[in-house]
Amino acid sequence: MHQKINVAPKTWPIERKNKKFVVVSTHLQKQGIPLLVAMRDILHAVANRRELKITLRDGKIKVNNKIIKEDKFPLALMSVLSFGDKNYRVIMNEKRKFSFDEINAEDANELTFKVIGKKILRKGKKQFNLLGGHNITSDKEINVGDSVVLDLEKNDIKKILKLERGSHVLVISGRHLGKIGVIKGINNKMTNIDGKDIHFNVNSDNIMSI
Repeated sequence: MHQKINVAPKTWPIERKNKKFVVVSTHLQKQGIPLLVAMRDILHAVANRRELKITLRDGKIKVNNKIIKEDKFPLALMSVLSFGDKNYRVIMNEKRKFSFDEINAEDANELTFKVIGKKILRKGKKQFNLLGGHNITSDKEINVGDSVVLDLEKNDIKKILKLERGSHVLVISGRHLGKIGVIKGINNKMTNIDGKDIHFNVNSDNIMSI
């Protein structure tokens, strides 16, 4: 499935003048960017769709440590893309565009998620709902709004990043999308952030600890 390039999300850092259509992700159409667009048009790791399909067929591309076979698979914020000896984390830059930050193999085994919900299971075990549709169970003390760093090989929580005064955060939606700063204060749902050359307030739902 394709869409007209002029209606593609503005978060995609792609050339829009010389193309009429662009591929659509299998899901997360607004929150992610298709693997094909990332590999061909941004990273220039493949020349065309056919070359990407061959690479996918050979099992040479991973997203979040899992082999991917679909060229329209969406890369969401903070996802890890791996191929060859290259690893990239999907971030949002201050121009409100998806960007690919090259990282080492050790960092590629970690993935950060915001906790958006939790419930108590049998025997007191807790299930945490993570942004992006993932779930994980743990007996650790984690609040909704915090972030967790997962070890992708062990599928276990490696670190908890609290959403509190002094935390480093990334704005993940809204008009301050892509900005990074430090929390100076929280008043109900509004958070005061000290960023680079700017101070601003943002709804706590629109940020995640990093």
